[in-house]
Amino acid sequence: MIIRPCNLLRHTPIMATEASLVTASDHARKAWELLADSDRKFAARKHLPASATLWDATVQAVMAVAAHRGWPCSGDRLSLRSTIERLAEDAGDNLIPLKYVYAENFRDNAELDFMEFRELAYDGARVRDYVRCLLAMVY
Repeated sequence: MIIRPCNLLRHTPIMATEASLVTASDHARKAWELLADSDRKFAARKHLPASATLWDATVQAVMAVAAHRGWPCSGDRLSLRSTIERLAEDAGDNLIPLKYVYAENFRDNAELDFMEFRELAYDGARVRDYVRCLLAMVY
């Protein structure tokens, strides 16, 4: 532990006071892990936790793209949405925000449990493909 000389009584490590940046690859790695975890949960028929995990994977993928492009993204709903819209504008692809709606459905399903089995399977495949496409923009 390194002690700051100007404040010997606090014994604060330098690492604890300096913000460490989470890189695009850190977010991407977490997104891949969450995708695999959601697949395991869906296979075990735990669709509510799987829905939440699939949404978390989407959040990490969006944050990976934002970090890769140097854009601020805090991970809240408004920040995620504005990042997606900015990405669509930069890429010239109007489908990016439309496909994001499928991921938002899984966020809502984790709270409200409204999706049926067919929706979980079909839309889940769409969201997984969407996350993979976002992550492809990072590499």
